[in-house]
Amino acid sequence: LYQDILNNTPAAIYLKDTKGKFLLVNKQFEKLFHISQEEIIDKTNHEVLPKNSQNSFYTNDKKVVEENTAIQFEEIAEQGDDLHTYLSLKFPVHDNEGHVTGVCGISTDITERKKFEKGLEEHKKSLEGQVAQRTIELQKSKELAEAANRSKSEFLANMSHEIRTPMNAVIGFSELLSELSLSDKASHYVHNIRSSGHSLLLLINNILDLSKIEANKIKMNY
Repeated sequence: LYQDILNNTPAAIYLKDTKGKFLLVNKQFEKLFHISQEEIIDKTNHEVLPKNSQNSFYTNDKKVVEENTAIQFEEIAEQGDDLHTYLSLKFPVHDNEGHVTGVCGISTDITERKKFEKGLEEHKKSLEGQVAQRTIELQKSKELAEAANRSKSEFLANMSHEIRTPMNAVIGFSELLSELSLSDKASHYVHNIRSSGHSLLLLINNILDLSKIEANKIKMNY
């Protein structure tokens, strides 16, 4: 029953002594590393595993023995032409007196999960880059809009001043003309000039107030 459980689990399970020699591996381990249990028993990592995995596996096994506690590692193992990432739980094995006699490891292939996480991270960075670029573009657009608004306010203020000066003269002369002895028709014309001049002057003053509001220069009287 114990052997059936070992051989039918999707995780690679292995047992080593304190010197790093393999005592047992399950069928999944044999399948992943293309080696039989008979070929690996009494051999160390350096004798049977790919070179890029030997040192890290040995270092992790040694740490579990020295600290006498279960530790979880992410380990890289060469599988054919590809590298696979494993989440390995390694824990010490004890004899009846409590002495550490070896290390047992349970390794689960998380290669696809790591690729997915890497893809998510790259997508996240891409989105962050797009947001940063968009933020810069919006800031530039805001600055251009503010500059255009300032130019508009300056134009309105200058234009209003330029129009108000001759308009005051028109109103002033129309008032002088109204004091003269004129025919009814001429008086009507002068009245229309003065009335229209006051209306236009009021409009100009309102435009000036708007430009002052936009420039934060208007003063409120209570």
